[in-house]
This record gives sequence, C-alpha cells and structure tokens, in this order.
Amino acid sequence: MFNLQYCLLFFLFSLSITAQQCDDRVWSGVAKYHNVTTAMTSCGYSPKADDTLYAALRATDYKAERLCNTCLKVSSSKGSVIVKVMDKSGSHGLDIHKDAFAKIGDTLKGNVKVTWQITTCPEQGNIGYYYSKSSFASEKRVMIVNTKSTVKKLYFRYQNNEFKEVFRAKNNSNDFFVITWRDDENLGPYDFKVVDIYDNSIIDYDINFSPNTTFYGQSQFVGCKDKVSTVKNESRSKVAVKFENPMSSNGSISIETDQKEQFTLYLYSLKGNKVLEVDLQSNSKKYPFKDVQTGVYIISISSNEGTIFNEKLIIQ
Repeated sequence: MFNLQYCLLFFLFSLSITAQQCDDRVWSGVAKYHNVTTAMTSCGYSPKADDTLYAALRATDYKAERLCNTCLKVSSSKGSVIVKVMDKSGSHGLDIHKDAFAKIGDTLKGNVKVTWQITTCPEQGNIGYYYSKSSFASEKRVMIVNTKSTVKKLYFRYQNNEFKEVFRAKNNSNDFFVITWRDDENLGPYDFKVVDIYDNSIIDYDINFSPNTTFYGQSQFVGCKDKVSTVKNESRSKVAVKFENPMSSNGSISIETDQKEQFTLYLYSLKGNKVLEVDLQSNSKKYPFKDVQTGVYIISISSNEGTIFNEKLIIQ
C-alpha cells in the first residue's frame, strides 16, 4: 500500500479574509417595490414569487457590472435592507420585493430615494453550479449560485488538466459562463476554480453535469464586512495540516499551529453529499475516519477564518 505523507504549510494573517472590507463604491437612485413573479429574469432563471431578496438593478449598472446574484445593502433615511440582484430594471435604480421595501420606505407612496453598496449574501451551505439547457447543442452554460460573494471569473478543467478560463455570454442577456464545444471534449465531471471580485478563489472538484440542474460544491466564499476596524497587529500564525493520502480507515489527522485554535473537518462525497463533520483541536491528533467507507472524497477544513483547506482524499 502506497502512503504519502501530506503536509500543507500556509499562513493565517490577523487581517484575514473575514475582515476584508466590502467594495466601497456607492450607487444612488430611487427604489420602488415590485410584485415578484416566477417569470424568467434577465439573470437567466425564475425566482420564487415570495423571495424577499429579489431585486432588479438599473439596466446600465446591470450591464456594466455583471452583478447577477450579488447582494446589495440598500439604505434610506428610514433604514436598510439586503437584497439580491436577479433582474434588470429601468433607469430609476432598483425594483425590490414589497416586504423588503417596507423596511426602507412607505409602501403607500411606493418609491424612496436610496443608496446601495455591494455586501455579503446571507447564503447557507456551499456554492452551486447551475447548468442551463442551451439552445445550442455545442455549448454548456453554467451559473454560479448560492454564493456569498460576487463572482468575477470562472475556470474549469477535466482530469487534472490545466485550468482554462470560461467566459460569460457575450450578449450580456444573462450571467451564464459558456463552455464551448472547442473546450468541452467530454461530459464531465469538471473541477471548477471560482474567483470573486476581491480575488479570493475556491476550487470545487468533480462537479457533474445535467441540464437545468444545480450541483453543489464543497466550498463557500467568506463574505466581506461593511465596516472594518483598523488592525494593528499583522503577525503571522503558521499552520500545518498533516495526514496520509491515501489513508487507511484508522488513519489520523492533525493540525499544528503556533496558538491553540478550533477547526471543523468536513468530508464530502464526489456528488457533494456531506459524509462527516467533526471538530478538531489544533496540536492534537484525531482519528475520525474509522466508520467511513473506502472511496474517494473531498476533505475540507474550516476555522473561524473560513475554509482554509480543500482537497481530494482517498480512503482505502
């Protein structure tokens, strides 16, 4: 049996991605409330009629910024509310769900002056990859959904080849990334690398393909903060994650740090189903795999800083 001792060394900064400031641009305009329907939106999918996060963004900003599935903090003199861009609207600014509008304006009046900024989406779980059935048999269209952060770029690969960038649809009619027949020589599964507007990146492995279906990955972006206090201490904390790969069912894992920290280990099947969740204390060994069947999995480790490790693991 071939055993490879796997040791990943990296650094955690006191100014971590959890303390990252949100995009500081501010837009202004008028917000109106909108009766949401299940009709197909400009982003390329049908929202739920009771989705209070619904927002349609001014067409010029929608086209220029490519902000589908981006959350906005909308503020008025009355208060603020978080909404998500799902469509485009007229030149006034924003159309939002009536329930969301009630938090910032008078529903009897129906419109209010507002400002808005990009913020973190209140999503739960991992990001998803929604495949749309294209009208062209020679291409696949994929949208990144359930993301806390705004997606800027997408890369894909097959069977450990080099990652190749996938570009958005040129006509700006929706927010799908298009894998053309020249790039797609197989039916998947694919590995995807997703990059957000802050240049954070995550990699998901073995994402299957099926039209009009969402497949969830093994990772999620850590959201930005609307306001960040100044961090004076920029000291580094060295971290080492150690385990064998391939691993036997009685194998161990340890995380070594300069300071005592708490981590959570997740194990996912290649279909994205969570198999195991267990807490880990740094500077001590743990043997969490004794009841896990042999096979290929994705191991993901998180701290309060977010996901810090995400790789394939073979248990044999």
